[in-house]
Amino acid sequence: MKALNVFLGFILLQACFSFINSQIAHGPGLDLGPIRTDLQNSETQIRNLKRYDYSFCKLYIRDNTTGFEAYTTFHPRVDEFTTLKIPMSNVSIMGNENVVIWMEIPGNKSTTSFYTYNATVDVPKSCTYENGTRLTVTECTDPAVATYNVTEYVMKQGNVTKYGNIVLPPKHVHDLGKNATVNYFTVVVQLANGAITDAVWDGDRINACKDCDQCIDGQCAAKYSDLGCDIGGGCQLKIFMAWAGLDRLKKPCISINKIPSNFAKYSSTSVSKLGLGLLSDFFYRINDNNNNPNRA
Repeated sequence: MKALNVFLGFILLQACFSFINSQIAHGPGLDLGPIRTDLQNSETQIRNLKRYDYSFCKLYIRDNTTGFEAYTTFHPRVDEFTTLKIPMSNVSIMGNENVVIWMEIPGNKSTTSFYTYNATVDVPKSCTYENGTRLTVTECTDPAVATYNVTEYVMKQGNVTKYGNIVLPPKHVHDLGKNATVNYFTVVVQLANGAITDAVWDGDRINACKDCDQCIDGQCAAKYSDLGCDIGGGCQLKIFMAWAGLDRLKKPCISINKIPSNFAKYSSTSVSKLGLGLLSDFFYRINDNNNNPNRA
């Protein structure tokens, strides 16, 4: 019965995705793409970005028990502190210990792999024994020849560097044993003169767990019962996205200053208790004001 409820929850979630992304709900827009269950044949374009350009990313969701897997696309603007939201996540995601999420961001991240291989080398050997006797090998027949070469096999190390998209490692949302849920995730995207070179979960970037009551996969978590879900709107999976580095015009990114782990330095509130889910909370006020209107 529990598996059936979770499956029905995913069906409801997918229907919710479809409506939210429809032109009926929003008109033609760029912020949120359609939910997809076909994980192939998706095209992205890598380019150098400046502040307020629209970027592109994918959020993947997988239930390791039912096998359900899907993704949706977002188009957050560069160097705006953006909230990526999945409405009506509720039990299907926020309360499901089998669910993992991860993100893919088009970029030019270099990955170097090291490997070993067999190689042949010519090793010089003396034609004379220590007692002065000559070796009876063909190469030493001529008395004027002092050495000859012997081919030996040795192990050598090589490396290869590849460039490709950035895929953040999967993270669980809920831990049933701890009765804990990651009420928000934070992603930091690194720019180098407008080129996306890296992206990380904020909890992997710093030792965030030291400032949290609980942690799941290195990300700060709160008690599930503490989630301040909106009446009628339910709990929402939230991912904050911030930017670091320099944009195409060599302007330094400032949105990283708004991530929760930075505010925790000046607050007595545990970082895991910040942004518990109410639309009136501090982080939504940041996004909903006129100075920073971006929501994806």
